[in-house]
Amino acid sequence: MAAAGDTAPSTVNKPAVPPAPGAAPAGVPLMTPGIATALPTGPSAIVSPAAPPAPGATPAGAAPMTQGIMTPGIATAPPATGPSAIVYPAAPPAPGAAPAGVAIMTPGTAPPATAPLPAALLGLVPPATAPPEGPSGAPGSAPPAGLVKIRFNEAQLDRNVGDSISVSILVDNAKDVVSAPFTLQYDPKILSLNEVASGKFWSADGEEPIMIKNVQNDAGTASIRLNRKPGSPAVAGTGTLLTLNFKAVGPGTATVAASNITLNNAQNQLVGSGSSRVTINVK
Repeated sequence: MAAAGDTAPSTVNKPAVPPAPGAAPAGVPLMTPGIATALPTGPSAIVSPAAPPAPGATPAGAAPMTQGIMTPGIATAPPATGPSAIVYPAAPPAPGAAPAGVAIMTPGTAPPATAPLPAALLGLVPPATAPPEGPSGAPGSAPPAGLVKIRFNEAQLDRNVGDSISVSILVDNAKDVVSAPFTLQYDPKILSLNEVASGKFWSADGEEPIMIKNVQNDAGTASIRLNRKPGSPAVAGTGTLLTLNFKAVGPGTATVAASNITLNNAQNQLVGSGSSRVTINVK
């Protein structure tokens, strides 16, 4: 025992042994990756960083995504929540296959029924009104009442070489006429135009018309114009406009054509027109 009054020997403090590599220092809780650890409340708490997730693993807190197969034409709903959901595009349709929602038409199969077209569009029903038919136009035939027509009095004549041939140009249902020009054509080897006379249509009131003519037998043409005298009233009705006297100078068949005859009123307005022809056979 130590004697009274003696002092206790001094205490020796040995330094702490350093922690092993990877071990937490004394008094510091060990932080396991992915597991929540309550932190100490004391000062200088050390928090170890969480280890990064392994390749292909889902990060902590994220819902795992299962890579499903996207079936063409079937919508796959993505996860309700969660970051960066990946949606794979639908595969294109196979060659020859119809896209989703498109009906496939098989050859020889009737298309879907639709409302039929109106019968009028198919040409099955004639129009409600048909256009009126025109006159026959044959030389020598009278037109319907009220229709102006210019024609030869004959359609065909048979004569011999040396004969005189007389043909007339007639008008039907004319109104308010004061002038008319004529252009004639014929075969000069068969016919020769010797005389031109105005018809009675122009002189029903006793007034003879004024005639201007230019006959070219060498060319087989003639230009003729008939006018009512100045101050004379217009004429109307049915009658002979012009009479032509030919001589048969050679054998053959000749056509006398009166083309584009026009009937004009006092204001030189057209009140009727027409063309006609006659065939003359000369033996």
